[in-house]
Formats: sequence, structure tokens, C-alpha cells
Amino acid sequence: MLLVILVAWCVSYFTSANSEVIRKIVHIGTGHVILIAWWLNIPSGVGITASICACIVTLLSYKLPIIPGINSVGRKSLGTFFYAASIGILITYFWHLHEPQYAVLGVMVMTWGDGLAALVG
Repeated sequence: MLLVILVAWCVSYFTSANSEVIRKIVHIGTGHVILIAWWLNIPSGVGITASICACIVTLLSYKLPIIPGINSVGRKSLGTFFYAASIGILITYFWHLHEPQYAVLGVMVMTWGDGLAALVG
């Protein structure tokens, strides 16, 4: 996770990339955390708690400038909230069925699909 933040900071600092590119680097990079959770067999409670925290922060950032980068692309959108919520739902459902690979597949589709859609056009 720190590596993703470092890469995003370096791209932001050393290039003239716009904020949408930086957001998508973070978006695509953080989506891969679920692969680590699956590999290390992290309990579902950790992922669910992280999802709830991310949902709260994104909702607060929607109204208050807690993390201004969430809405820095010139539009207000609850997409980041729904991204975090859907990850929590996938973890809640599939981890308890002992089928975490389906949660991973769902998150990877969202991570790469949404991340690249905004960059490609």
C-alpha cells in the first residue's frame, strides 16, 4: 500500500500528469491488496473493517475536504464510496463461503475495468 502511495506521489511530483491519472494509479494499485489478503489468508473481519472505514472516509470527504483528491476531477461522485462498499460486500459474502477467489475476481474486474476505462476514455 505504501508502495502505491509512493508511486502516485512520484508521478505527481516528477511529471505533469493530471489528477485523474494519479487517482487511477491509487485506484488500480490499492485494488491489488485483496490478492495479498487472499494469499495470507487474512480474516474477513479485517477486510470488512477496512471497507467500512473507507466508506466512512469517502462519505465524509464528499461533504468535507478530508481527502480532496477523491473529488478533485471536477465532479462530485459517490463512485469511490460504492467501490469501497462493493469490496466489503464481496469479502463478506465470499470469504465466509470459503471461496475468496470469487471476491478477488470481482475486485480485480472493478480495479482494472474502472481504472482503465477512465484512462482510455
